[in-house]
Amino acid sequence: MKFTAKVDYKALGNLEEKIADLAEPVDKKQAQTLGKLILKEMKSLIRKGISPLQGKGKFPKYKGSYKDRIRKTGKAYAKKSPGGRARAFAKRLTPVNLKVSGHQMKSLISWTKKVKGSHEAIIGYRSKFAKDKELGHRERKNNQGFRPTIPKAPREGFARRIQDVYLKFYNGVINKQTKKRI
Repeated sequence: MKFTAKVDYKALGNLEEKIADLAEPVDKKQAQTLGKLILKEMKSLIRKGISPLQGKGKFPKYKGSYKDRIRKTGKAYAKKSPGGRARAFAKRLTPVNLKVSGHQMKSLISWTKKVKGSHEAIIGYRSKFAKDKELGHRERKNNQGFRPTIPKAPREGFARRIQDVYLKFYNGVINKQTKKRI
């Protein structure tokens, strides 16, 4: 199944014009809030096995020996745990997600950067280990599936659900600013 999303560029253009007309720039607190909202939506998608990148849909299935290793590991944890249930950190085959130890997802953070008198939210990885994992998924090293999580501009963008978070947030900011003016 292939998933594609359409972006309403006219609405996005109108929103950009409204933002440009604002007398007050985006402050640090607003940028931090936006970053947290985007992270929450990204992690929600990744947990469900869906790529946070536009037009990528579900993550590709696990293959070969890695798939076999996941099955064996899950069975081994089930034997060791009380009641025969698999422990929470045993990786499952479906949905495909990026959680084994949780290190990569814990390392996914947002921060702010001051740009031209305003602030913007930036999403990225805190640790070099997580950055290398993401790069491995992007470049398909060691026979990994294509599972990148951070868009590389200008050819990639966030999925529609994440774009909607952005649009909803800034529409709220614009509404508050215009109410202050009246």
